[in-house]
Amino acid sequence: MAIALIVGAEWGKLRQQTKDKWAFLWIIAIGWILAIVLIVKTGLPGPTQFIESVYKPLGELLKPPPS
Repeated sequence: MAIALIVGAEWGKLRQQTKDKWAFLWIIAIGWILAIVLIVKTGLPGPTQFIESVYKPLGELLKPPPS
């Protein structure tokens, strides 16, 4: 339902921009698919866990050595 509201609100602003319409639809479709996957598979890690797994090793490298 939220997707329909977003598309309805933004579609009028994209009257003649065909490329923008396609980009908008792709972004909405990807977001919708991700939302469905996260609802169906509740054990999947979220974006915070992904960022933590990427930057935690970098943080360990940047820590000053113990004195």
